[in-house]
Amino acid sequence: MPAIVSDTTPLNYLVLIDAVDLLPRLYQRVLIPPAVRDELTRPKTPETVRLWMIQPPSWLEVVTRGIRFMSQPMLTVQVRALRDAYRSFQSNGDIVQLLEAAIEMEIRFGTQTPDPVPVMNNGAPNLKREYLNLICFDFISG
Repeated sequence: MPAIVSDTTPLNYLVLIDAVDLLPRLYQRVLIPPAVRDELTRPKTPETVRLWMIQPPSWLEVVTRGIRFMSQPMLTVQVRALRDAYRSFQSNGDIVQLLEAAIEMEIRFGTQTPDPVPVMNNGAPNLKREYLNLICFDFISG
């Protein structure tokens, strides 16, 4: 069974309708970034959801390292390595492998200052695709 990365809304509503136990039947692990954990424990979040998140089930895992690394500005070489890891993810669909690749990159590269963005004569930045720090995960289920 695969792992998935979840956002706040699905977890919130599955807890509210008492159907969150469907997730471990479908997925071995459900991964969430710290921001999702924080949203699920905010004072304005329904009490049922907050209490569930305070004592999460064993199949729910807050992942920080790989996600944190992918959220920082990157050197061009890091963007290329991450692109290779993402292509692998597109072919095998293993999100855990993608996160592990990001963690390996963090160990290999550490936190570094990104390459300076060249500026054109008119003062506007001369941006390349490599300067964009954007990863899109496309899950298509049929």
